[in-house]
Amino acid sequence: TAIEAPFYFVAINLNLFLVVALGLFFIFIVNGITIFAYAEYIREKQQNNAGIFKALINSWKKIPRIALITLFFSMIALMFAVFFSLSIAISATLDIIGLILALIIVLLSIYLAIKFAFALTVMGFEQSNVKESLKKTWAFSSKHSIEIILFLIILTIITALLAQLGVFLLSLTQNDLIVLLIPIIITLIVSSFSNLAFALYYSTKSQ
Repeated sequence: TAIEAPFYFVAINLNLFLVVALGLFFIFIVNGITIFAYAEYIREKQQNNAGIFKALINSWKKIPRIALITLFFSMIALMFAVFFSLSIAISATLDIIGLILALIIVLLSIYLAIKFAFALTVMGFEQSNVKESLKKTWAFSSKHSIEIILFLIILTIITALLAQLGVFLLSLTQNDLIVLLIPIIITLIVSSFSNLAFALYYSTKSQ
């Protein structure tokens, strides 16, 4: 049936899904470490005690905490993905109901993404555990919801422009080495810029 189809597809490609999931989880952990490090660096800089290497070392010490919160959000994302797949499957037989459910799931996922967008930044800046970080993030985003939405829109536009710059540079060359390096460099720039922007924004608005 249409409802069983997504689960059947996952079942026959389970090994591939597991490899992709583990790869993404590893990438999220590494990115979480950099987010944590930037947040801690900005916090220490405010106290005239900044040191990028110190922040990096401390962020590595917090890997279990970073992994736990990453796992928490990964499970939520997986749950939404399952419900979204079910709603799309339902729309094959019950058009309007399935589409309404899919829209609700998408809107709810966007809402939660905005509410918890600063979770890792808060954890690094406040040196808090997972539970406290989630509570503080929720309170922070509730207080600055409109500003955070505008911040995320502007940040998305900037990162999209940087990505387009990378595509443009790729179109100018056929050198294999340069073609390999450009996406890596653009990705590092986008990641560093975004993580630093989150840390600076939180440090400004949380005071």
